[in-house]
Order: sequence, then structure tokens, then C-alpha cells
Amino acid sequence: MGLLEEVRYYEEYEIDLREYIKVLWAGRWLVISLMGIAILLVGLASYFLINPVYETEAVIRLTSTDGIYSRPASMARLIKSPSLLKGVMEGVNREYTMSELHTFASNNIKVNHVRETSMLEIKVSHTEPRLAFDILEGLIVKAQEKSDKYYRKVVNHKETYLQGIITELDEINQRIGSVEEGIEKLNNRDLPAVEKYVLLNSLDNNLDSLLTYKRGLVKDKNRLERELLTLRPLEVISSPYVPENPVSPNIKLNVVIAGILGLMMGVFIVFFREFMKE
Repeated sequence: MGLLEEVRYYEEYEIDLREYIKVLWAGRWLVISLMGIAILLVGLASYFLINPVYETEAVIRLTSTDGIYSRPASMARLIKSPSLLKGVMEGVNREYTMSELHTFASNNIKVNHVRETSMLEIKVSHTEPRLAFDILEGLIVKAQEKSDKYYRKVVNHKETYLQGIITELDEINQRIGSVEEGIEKLNNRDLPAVEKYVLLNSLDNNLDSLLTYKRGLVKDKNRLERELLTLRPLEVISSPYVPENPVSPNIKLNVVIAGILGLMMGVFIVFFREFMKE
């Protein structure tokens, strides 16, 4: 492109740009009006026609006992299950069909697993802030009742087993003491060498068996004690609260988007009208 052609190109570009600006300036009131109407309509609709939605949340740490109540995926399904939700809704004097409970759980309850932890973040949304709080609190109470029942069952089973081991250890210690006492008495008795050897060998074998069995019991006892120390029930880390501010609709964002769309529509109409004139 030569210098003369380049100068002519930029002159034409400047002329086109000035014409665009003139067209926009001539239709400025249309653009402003459409943008204002869009903002006003969306603002009024967001404020008066759309019901505000409130959201509350809580965080729980699952029990450490083996089973469904320690598995995040299983607990998430339990918390969102219609059967659990039905009891909660009855507690807040709300009647829902099973189909409505399924829909509510799908749309209004969110359960997220906090990665690399045993914690769940639970969120409940509703147009009534107090009801959102009551539902989430009820879900946690119901889930905790089920989890704690299983936790107590596991703990009681292990404690009973541990007590049985302790009782058996006492009996083994008594038997070991009796055998050791028998060995000591036998050593002090004046018996033929062969007879004494046979009797001592029998007592020694019996003692070895008892000591081996005792070591196994002590190992089981220590393992159970460690397990009982590590067991913990479901714990509420962060309690639900009554939300004060709605999460939707976001009136400010809606108004901004409406303003941008109104501006774009106004510009389009101005240029389209100018195009039709030509």
C-alpha cells in the first residue's frame, strides 16, 4: 500500500467513525430511554415480583466408626433422603408428598464433602429464613441421632469385648500363678529324677501355653483401648443460623445486566433505523 492510498484509507476510516458517532448522538435519547426502561423493569420485578431466597449452612464432622455414618457419600444421601426430610417437615408442621420432598431435596438442599477431611458442608435454602434454619437444624438432629445410635452400639460392643478380655486376663493370671506355685513346690519335693522331670516338663509346657495366650489377650486389649480412644461421634463444627440477607435475587447484578442489554438493544435499534432510512 502506497503512502497516498494509506492516507486515503485513514481519511475514509475517520469519516465512517464520525458518521457512527453522529448516528449514535442523534439516537442518544432512544438508547438512554431503553436502558432506563430495562433497568426500571428488571429492578421492580426483582424487588416486588421475585420472592427472595435465603440460605443457611452448617458444617459437621462425621463419626470415626466404620460404616455408612463415616462415609461422606452415604451421609450426603441420608441427609437428602425424603424419609429423613419427612420427619423434619413434620416437626416444623409442613406437609409434603414424597414427590415434593424429592423436589425440595434436589432444589433446596446441598451437601458438599470438604476434600481430604471427614466434614460435610450442608446448605438449605428457602423463601422463609426461619424455616430454612429450622429445616437444616432438624436434618442435623435427625442425622446425628442415627449416627450416635450406631456409635454407641459400636462403643458398647468394643467395651463389652474389652471387659471380657480383662476378666479373662485376671483368670489367666491366676492360673499362671497356680502353675508357677506348683513348679516351685515340685522343685522343693524329693521325687525320683525321672518322675520329677516329667511333672516339671508338663507344668512348664502348661505355663508356656498360658503365657502365649496371655500375650495374645494383652495385644487384643491394647488394640481395643487404642480403638476406643480414637472413636468419636458425629460433631457439629459450625451450627446453622437464621439468615438475614437473601442470596437471590441479586438485584444489583440483575440491574447491571439489564442496563447492558438495554444499551445494546438501543444501539442496535438506532443503527437499524438509520440503515432502513438509507
